[in-house]
Amino acid sequence: DVISYQYAVTNSGNVVLSGPVAVDDDRAADESCQAVSTVGNEDANLDPGELVTCTGSYTVVQADLDAGSVTNLATASAGGTASNQTSTTSNATQTASLTLVTTITGDDPYAAVGDTLQYGYAVTNSGNVVLSGPVTVADDQATDESCPALTTIGDNDGNLDPGETLSCTG
Repeated sequence: DVISYQYAVTNSGNVVLSGPVAVDDDRAADESCQAVSTVGNEDANLDPGELVTCTGSYTVVQADLDAGSVTNLATASAGGTASNQTSTTSNATQTASLTLVTTITGDDPYAAVGDTLQYGYAVTNSGNVVLSGPVTVADDQATDESCPALTTIGDNDGNLDPGETLSCTG
């Protein structure tokens, strides 16, 4: 997802500030401001009381979803004068979800008392946040369910990342 920011930069002082106006945001990398010649008396200055609108955007990364929010810090400047620092927070919609698919992987059909069925379990992180392990499976018909360590799948980071599937047995 992309978070779009809008900044309203006003000359709140009593002296004229020469343009251009710039915004520095710790998250956005594409900040841009309208030219001061398009506001107020349309000269090359940001006069007292004049307002310039700026924009920027930030592309969310997995760590932001896992943290639950993104907070940005921004300042503006014009004519050698810096503004106060401001911040905004965008909250994430976190969805932790697992999907389990069970299959019979061996000894089906069974023919006698004492035959052992073998099960396979595909456990997938179907949510949008990283899940930590270990992963366990509980099956009312099996007694030996086991799952490998999360360090053996995906990027081997010890977590079940969104979209990753762990193959378990029983």
